[in-house]
Amino acid sequence: MTMDELFRELKDLDFQANKLLKSKVLDAEIVRQFNDQSIRLKQTLIELSPQDDVAAHVTEISEIDIDGTPKISTFSSFLGIITFGIYTSNLRKFKKQKYFKKLVSKTKNQWIAIEFLLKS
Repeated sequence: MTMDELFRELKDLDFQANKLLKSKVLDAEIVRQFNDQSIRLKQTLIELSPQDDVAAHVTEISEIDIDGTPKISTFSSFLGIITFGIYTSNLRKFKKQKYFKKLVSKTKNQWIAIEFLLKS
């Protein structure tokens, strides 16, 4: 992979992250595709390993846990019992969306830092 192709992949990943962050509802499949592309790029950069500081930043990028379920407090569980699970269901969806957006943003920022290191 040439440096031009690498920068093109980084730009594509940045575009996808922006698209995900602007959407109101994140689909798990789209987040999985973003995560897979990030992992492929991470493996490519580790194999190329142009600089030690870049390799250190690349290894810090973590995967997004798509199948994880958010934790809910006891009070929220109690409210879920009272509302026949509607409150808890909506809270889980909201927390999962927030979790996805937080990790996509974190991953995007890490890739931007790596791109900056590669350009300098």
